Amino acid sequence: MAPGGVAEDRLHPNHLPIALGADSFGTTVSQETAFEIMDAFASLGGRILDTANNYAYYVPEGEGGESEQAIGRWLARSDRTDMMVMTKVGSMV
Repeated sequence: MAPGGVAEDRLHPNHLPIALGADSFGTTVSQETAFEIMDAFASLGGRILDTANNYAYYVPEGEGGESEQAIGRWLARSDRTDMMVMTKVGSMV
């Protein structure tokens, strides 16, 4: 394991060492736009998506889990085994 517990095989010189915050995907950012953002991020070498099921609660129409659903649909479109999804479980505030 590398520093921070990241598996060595995930640390590739062509991968960006940053995460894309996906908290608004599926609520204030449409699925179509979210897919465009994630496509661009991945094409630049991005491999880490960060979200949490409770972020959607801060949007009036949010129910929780919208971001994870959008990410899951995007991942299902093609082979994305090189992506890591970091999520947290929270509660409605």
